[in-house]
Amino acid sequence: MNEAGQREDFLAAEGIEELRFWNHQWLKNREGVLLEIWNGLHRRTGCVAVMRKVQNHRYIPPQVEQLKGSFRQSTS
Repeated sequence: MNEAGQREDFLAAEGIEELRFWNHQWLKNREGVLLEIWNGLHRRTGCVAVMRKVQNHRYIPPQVEQLKGSFRQSTS
C-alpha cells in the first residue's frame, strides 16, 4: 500500500474523514469545493449550527455567499 493509502486508512481508523481537492478545483469551482466541505461536515455531525435568529435556535445550512465570506475572513 502506498503512503497516501496508509495515511487515509489511519485517519479513517481514528474517525477522521479526509477530503482532498486539486488546486484547479479550488481555482475554478470554489462554490463546489465549499459545498463539498459543508456536506462533509453535515455527514460527520448531522448538522452544522447556523442560526438566523438567536431566539429561535433553528439550524439551517448557510448560503454559499456566507461560506465564501467566512472563508475570506478566516484567511485574511
